[in-house]
Amino acid sequence: MDGKRYVKAIFILFAVLSSGVFLAWVLSGSKKAHLPNIWPVLRVVDGNTVVIRYFDQIEQIRLLGVKAPDKGKEGYEQAKETLRTFIDGYKIFLEFEPSQKGKRDRNGRLLGYIFHDGGNINIELIRSGWSKYWDGYSCGQYAPKFQDAEREAQRSGKGLWALAG
Repeated sequence: MDGKRYVKAIFILFAVLSSGVFLAWVLSGSKKAHLPNIWPVLRVVDGNTVVIRYFDQIEQIRLLGVKAPDKGKEGYEQAKETLRTFIDGYKIFLEFEPSQKGKRDRNGRLLGYIFHDGGNINIELIRSGWSKYWDGYSCGQYAPKFQDAEREAQRSGKGLWALAG
């Protein structure tokens, strides 16, 4: 009887220690167990690109669904500043289009949606009027919201839509 208790005690001790080691590994910041999906914004490059610390690397993120004016074009500085006011220096939640997870554009930027303070920043940029909706990389899950935000900005004559009129 004592031998069975001894084996049972050793088994329980092993299970507890193993659980502790596993929990420590999860909380240590390993790539597979990064909880939660929150990343610091290091800088805003332009109206549709940001630089973040993603795991142990510096990555550029190209915002899906957003087409901001290119450098030298009217509205470029306003689009960049709008994005900067939304997220510069903050931590963001990054989401990928399910069909494009981990995909990059021709410039090597990861393609994604950025969320901060509960809002989809990609949509907010379009709603501000300083960016337009662009489906160049397929934005299936948010396309209707992008279209609604663009119609709202256009009707209100915001940003680029004010410049066009």
